[in-house]
Amino acid sequence: MIKLSTALPSIIVNTTDIRHHRHDAVLDTSTIQCTQFYYFDEGGGDNTTIAATTTNTTKKVNLHDNGVLHSSSSNNLSRHLKSNDKRRQTMTRRSSTGLFSSLSLSSSTSTSTSSSNSSSSNSSDEDDDHQKKSLLSMAEQNQYPPIKLTQRSIHTSGCLNTDIAEQLRNCLPSRMAVCSEWPLLYSMDQHGSSLQTMYSRLENHNGPCLVIIQTTDEEIFGAYLTEPIHIQSRFYGSGECFLWRLDPSYMHAVDSVVSTQDPLIETYRWTGKNDYLCYSARDYISFGGGNGRVAIWLNEDLLQGHTESCATFDNKPLSSSSSFECLGLEIWGFRF
Repeated sequence: MIKLSTALPSIIVNTTDIRHHRHDAVLDTSTIQCTQFYYFDEGGGDNTTIAATTTNTTKKVNLHDNGVLHSSSSNNLSRHLKSNDKRRQTMTRRSSTGLFSSLSLSSSTSTSTSSSNSSSSNSSDEDDDHQKKSLLSMAEQNQYPPIKLTQRSIHTSGCLNTDIAEQLRNCLPSRMAVCSEWPLLYSMDQHGSSLQTMYSRLENHNGPCLVIIQTTDEEIFGAYLTEPIHIQSRFYGSGECFLWRLDPSYMHAVDSVVSTQDPLIETYRWTGKNDYLCYSARDYISFGGGNGRVAIWLNEDLLQGHTESCATFDNKPLSSSSSFECLGLEIWGFRF
């Protein structure tokens, strides 16, 4: 229903001229304070126009005998009132039919949008669940993308190959096993045989790293560390750190043209007996310890090393001789 603002004298309603027209709005002739008078031209018809006057003359408005005003005229009047005097404009309402139609349309649109959003959300959730299930399935079956060893020069004599890397992947924590790119952080052959150079190369690296040592006796072993090697006045690392050793028979099998033997990795996990996981000084690094024994020790130039069993990992000596000479040393990172 649309209320029409008027001022004294009241609008006189003449219902004799538009008896044959049906309309959607009802005229309220209750008087309020107003500075303008509005009336409808008496030309009749559907194209009724709106006019305004500031005189005090009483005007006649053509209405249906039921007091119903043409909807287009009432809408124009409502807009005119709002633009001229917002503080004194009348309250407007749509007809009940129009209101319910609008509500119905809004409800159906909202329902459709909600349904669409719900469908989209369900589809997104299903995709996420499918991806998670696929990753879990791949993790259970160890069907990860092949490992790519990156940032190693083609002229560098490497200690690690993809076959050994794939076997080591099975020993890593699951969150690291999914990494398919392993960037080379430090190589003795590529960057120089110096502990200080290694520290410098690892300075900007965050996250776990994998140490690979190759001796002059063609033995390969190393350690997985939960943080990069760095100078620190105390032991560091977490219980995920471990030592590993490659079965020596693999190196001899590699030289055989017909050999298809997969690398066999032996691992030694943290025992919890102490927290002597990793220690780095300016002139040496060591992994494991207890009772004056270390699992791996390397001197300042990284050429001379020592290995023996220790309480931290309950490991066997990682080389055939307790003292060894490094032929190569590499440190690898992990990239998702």
